[in-house]
Amino acid sequence: MIRRLLLLGLLLAAVPAAAGPPGKSSPSRRVTVTFLHRDVRCRDCLRMEQWGRDAVVSVFAPELASGAMAWRVVNLDADDNLRLKHEYSLRTSSLVLVETAGDKRVRWSRLDGAWGLLKSRRAFTTYLTASIRSFRREPGPSATP
Repeated sequence: MIRRLLLLGLLLAAVPAAAGPPGKSSPSRRVTVTFLHRDVRCRDCLRMEQWGRDAVVSVFAPELASGAMAWRVVNLDADDNLRLKHEYSLRTSSLVLVETAGDKRVRWSRLDGAWGLLKSRRAFTTYLTASIRSFRREPGPSATP
């Protein structure tokens, strides 16, 4: 158990680095799982962030380590992030999958179904991981609201 928590801590420490591990070139295609929130956060918002991070880190550890995937937390109320509310058509805190190629955003998908699953960690994790896997398999240049 302690070993598992230590590994989880090490992975979490590496997650914010957008460029991936040092010495490795970042892949041309990357999926970033982004949790966007406001300054004022309710219990469910905090739960969505925690469960989302835990699921991504535990299920997609190899992708995180290689730089093919990233976890990101963004405060929508910060001045430099206000535009994201409009770009992703956000009404509230949300999980958004974003595919980038180099520095260019190729497509994105907002995971609105996450809100209805916050009473069951298992259901939430299943939904999130299935959504990520599906998004990664689907090529396409169009953005989906």
